[in-house]
This record gives sequence, structure tokens and C-alpha cells, in this order.
Amino acid sequence: MKNEIKNKKIGKPAYIKIKINHITDPIMVSKLYEASQAGVDIDLVVRGNCSLVTDVPGFSDNIRIHGIIDRYLEHSRIFIFAAGGEEKVFIGSADWMPRNLDNRIEVVTPIYDVRIKKEMKRIVEYGLNDTLQGRIVNGSGENNFWQTEDNTVFRSQEALYNYYLAENVNNNQSLNENLK
Repeated sequence: MKNEIKNKKIGKPAYIKIKINHITDPIMVSKLYEASQAGVDIDLVVRGNCSLVTDVPGFSDNIRIHGIIDRYLEHSRIFIFAAGGEEKVFIGSADWMPRNLDNRIEVVTPIYDVRIKKEMKRIVEYGLNDTLQGRIVNGSGENNFWQTEDNTVFRSQEALYNYYLAENVNNNQSLNENLK
């Protein structure tokens, strides 16, 4: 996050996109607020607890949070950073909670494979575009849903399921053709 703040200040591309279950750690919350105040665009997909309050002018107005609870229990933790135009993607094991960050050994690792990066980005982007299950998380406690200008309905889990089902069918057909 420090690099995104630095990059924004020197005019390089700067954004943060994260898919995670919980964000309650005061240090991480503070760092996200700092990034927002520096002008870094922050888009989060958070399944559960979230201690951030968005839409506070000059403080958290660059943070958008999509809360999604749907049919499938998801545990992916994906972190995407603009990195000044050299986008970096990471996966990890920890939610940003004090118990995870202070009392456990957790792992975050970079993704280098272009194909896997693309898949991780797809998962996050689908979550950010969910208009059927994607609630606006802003600290108000209301359950307002994200909407598009044309009121398009998009359910991220269903779209991912269908995408991977089609990929599996295509892969099996290719395998069968290669075996002939």
C-alpha cells in the first residue's frame, strides 16, 4: 500500500483491488484510509466484517466496498496493485484481522503466471460487478445493492460457476480430440 501511495504522489498508476473475507485490523484499516486520502482508488470485495467507513469527503471517498454473501462459501484472498503500471497480483491465507495478522503465521505470495493472474483478476472483477448479491458496504448498516446505469443484473458466483463449467467442457473436448 505504501508503494501505491508513493506512485499516486508521483503521477504513476495507483490502485488497490482486494477480495477478502474480513477487514478489521486497525493498522490495515488506517493504511487503506491513508491510501484513499492520497487519491489511490480502492475497490474491495469483502464477504464478512469490515471496519471501514466509505464516502467521507477527503478521508475515505476513494474507497468502494462490495459485500457479497451468496450460495457458495468463498475463501479466496486476492490482492491486486497497480504498482506504477506493472500490475502485481498476490494471493494469501489471512483475513485482515488482528487475530490473523498478530497471532498466526500467514502467507502471501505473488502470482507470476499470466494465465493465473488473469483468473485472479477475473474473480475480483466479477465480485466488483455483482449487482444481484453485491451490497454497498459504507458503514451505514443499510443493505443497498450496487446498480448499473442500465440496471444490468449480474451475479458473480453464478457467472464464475458458468465460466468454469464451460472451460471444463472445452478442456475435456480438447483432451478427447487429442486422444483420437
